[in-house]
Amino acid sequence: MYLLVMANKLKVFLLLILFSISIPAKAQIIIGLLFGEALNTEKIEFGLTGGLNRSSFNGYNDSEALNNFNLGFYFHIKLREYSFFSMGVLVRSNVGATGMPTYLLNDPGFDEVFKYGVLTTKVNYFYVPIKIT
Repeated sequence: MYLLVMANKLKVFLLLILFSISIPAKAQIIIGLLFGEALNTEKIEFGLTGGLNRSSFNGYNDSEALNNFNLGFYFHIKLREYSFFSMGVLVRSNVGATGMPTYLLNDPGFDEVFKYGVLTTKVNYFYVPIKIT
C-alpha cells in the first residue's frame, strides 16, 4: 500500500514538472499558422497557455485534491522599453475536490443507491489574470 501511494505521488510530481515548463514559442507558431503574423508585432504578443491545475477544498478533511487541465490565451502589450501590460483568459479551467462522502437525500431509493458512493464537485471558472510590470 505504501509503495502504491509513493508511486502516485511520484506520478503527480512528474506531471507537475512536465506541465510547469512553459514553451511560448510553440504556442506562437500555432497561433501564427492559424491567424498569420498579423497578431504578433513588436508591441503585441499573443499566444496560448495551458497546464495542470490541482485543487482541493479547505475544511473538508475527507476530500482529496482534484486534477484538471486548463487552457487559455494571453496578450503581452509593450508599453515602454521595460514595461508590459499582460492579460489572459483561461477558458477551460475547473477547480474542485473528490473523495467526499455522500449525504442523505431523505429518499429511500436514492439513499440506498448512493450509500457507498463518493462525491466529486467541479466548479467551472474563467480566470482573467491581469498584470502590469
